[in-house]
Amino acid sequence: MPRSCSVSRSLLVSAVASAGAIGFITGSLPVTSVASQAQEDMLQGMPPEMLEMMQRWEEYGALRDEHKEMHSTAGTWLVSSKWWMSPDAPPQEQVMISEIRPFSGGRYMIEEMSGLMDSPQGKMPWTGMAITGFDNRLGKHTFVWVDSSGTSMLTGHGDKTAPNQWTFEYEAYDPKYDTIVQRKNVVSREGDDLQIFDMYTKEPDGDWFKNMSMTYTRQGV
Repeated sequence: MPRSCSVSRSLLVSAVASAGAIGFITGSLPVTSVASQAQEDMLQGMPPEMLEMMQRWEEYGALRDEHKEMHSTAGTWLVSSKWWMSPDAPPQEQVMISEIRPFSGGRYMIEEMSGLMDSPQGKMPWTGMAITGFDNRLGKHTFVWVDSSGTSMLTGHGDKTAPNQWTFEYEAYDPKYDTIVQRKNVVSREGDDLQIFDMYTKEPDGDWFKNMSMTYTRQGV
């Protein structure tokens, strides 16, 4: 077995073992009296640095208020989208459907979006997917985005910049300039059933240009 595989397996085993011991500490795992005594003996025999590592694992994977706040976005949304090729260009408009659900015990939210996109060949099927979360170590909101318009995985970090607003910053390839540009997304929640997503691109002159706006309206209410 290659050394990298052996090391990865050892780390995985350590993580799983730590998670089991953490579950015992927090009372989240049902155990028999025999297993409980065995785990207690195991913990008592652990060096302090191992117990500290286990505590860090627990804190790193804990559900925080930032995660729970995301859960209210779960559901089906009708998305009305507008995007502009340049500040003086007329908007292109699409209507899409977005399905958002929690993942990994609510630590992340997965969004799957689909619709029809204008192209030189006419209306073409379009799909996109986002994974959003909150990184306990960084203290930052995070996202990963992919879609059928390209082959890049966009990643970025953000902060809560107002009571119901989050701003994310990242870099992306822009075919218009054939280069990497700075972008930011501003997500605003206007109640439980309405969200606004605005995307801005930093132009070569340094100005921020809003090139996309999407209005999410919850369905089934």
